[in-house]
Amino acid sequence: MSQPSESISHAAKPISHAAKPISHAAKPISHAAKPISHTAKPISHAAKPISHAAKPIYHTVKDYLFLAVIYYLDPPAPVYIFAAGCMMWALFVVGHDCGHGSFSGSTLINDVIGHLTHGCLLVPYYPWQLSHSRHHRYHMHKDKDNSHKWSTPDDDNYTMHNIFMLPFYLPAYLYLGAFDGSHIRPGSKMFTDNQQRWQCIISSLWCLVNIVVITWFLDFNPYKIGYYYMLPWLVFNSLLYIITFLQHHDLETTVYDGDNWTFKLGAEETIDLSYGWFFDWLFHHITDCHKFHHYHTKVPHYELSAESAKAGYVPKQHLGHFGWLLYFHKIHNHTQFLTRQDNVYKFATADTDSN
Repeated sequence: MSQPSESISHAAKPISHAAKPISHAAKPISHAAKPISHTAKPISHAAKPISHAAKPIYHTVKDYLFLAVIYYLDPPAPVYIFAAGCMMWALFVVGHDCGHGSFSGSTLINDVIGHLTHGCLLVPYYPWQLSHSRHHRYHMHKDKDNSHKWSTPDDDNYTMHNIFMLPFYLPAYLYLGAFDGSHIRPGSKMFTDNQQRWQCIISSLWCLVNIVVITWFLDFNPYKIGYYYMLPWLVFNSLLYIITFLQHHDLETTVYDGDNWTFKLGAEETIDLSYGWFFDWLFHHITDCHKFHHYHTKVPHYELSAESAKAGYVPKQHLGHFGWLLYFHKIHNHTQFLTRQDNVYKFATADTDSN
């Protein structure tokens, strides 16, 4: 997932006390390619606009069709809730491309599809585009990267990273204004000019329209709304937290600040993880090709896998189709607080005891 409509080309999360190092985390790939250069290779089409929208629109329609099929098949509750939540996340990734301007060469098409795919998830598109651009511009900067707020033991944002906040982190971030400021209130601190404030109003009103349409489609029935929409939506929120957290948190992660931060150093700390071939495909490879994405935001999701492989990037670990759930729990418990070490920040995991 510019002034909000501007392309992002060089744009630039912690519960219990850290415990013992993870001893049985997923095993690193032994045959991984040799470390790639810290200088990102330019790719020939990275700066070229997408000249047509047929291919990205195909992927958008496919995701909506998958979601519709899941709804009409109405499988057993756990299957429905998880599957629908996964498709919501997939749609979010399409809108994420729109926010980067990589969905289409047309700003209008990007903004329309971005609102369609984000509005149905109650994510205000323009404000999210703005805050996400700041994440890319300052990735892994302790004080300026707020997608998952970095914490030291003296910080007061511990509650936001409690694992029980998992399904509610996104609403707290978007609506209540945790860290970046409210994404739905024009007077929020995140907006610096009138154009951004008007775009906030437009995107927020579109979310309200989607609420009306969704509740109408579900017959204004509280049970249907809760079961068919809200529960999958909470799964989507959880997936967004899990995936984006693991993209930037690891036992060996380095976080920078001040004069020692550079765009390249931040990008090199981004983590590629395979969630199994099916989930990598379903999630449009935002999981296993994320480092490449941080270097080349203009490459659309349907080209990420091929281009990332060409550049020599490989997933740091293969977690398996559901191993990533256990892996997240372990990493989350061991990457709560940063400590200052040699003029950078690292996670303190070896010398602390769990309670």
